[in-house]
Amino acid sequence: MALQSLYAWITCNVVKVIILSMTIGELAEHTGIATRTLRYYESLDLLIPVTRSVGNYRLYGEDAVREAAIIQALKQVNVPLDTIRTFLNVQ
Repeated sequence: MALQSLYAWITCNVVKVIILSMTIGELAEHTGIATRTLRYYESLDLLIPVTRSVGNYRLYGEDAVREAAIIQALKQVNVPLDTIRTFLNVQ
């Protein structure tokens, strides 16, 4: 399946979560991805928090739910993380 087709499928099928900002724990709950994995994705610049809270917690926007779903879907079809990073940067 071409990356553009996969992206279109994911975008249409991922539940839209309307949240202005959420902590990494809340993002983990919404996506079913462990916080450790989300931090790993952040270290690879695959996920980028929109800001940090006063207590220095990572805060993610609603786009992070979609991006995390895209990362997971592309990983399941063995797309390398470098390619995923490039793909996300193009979007």
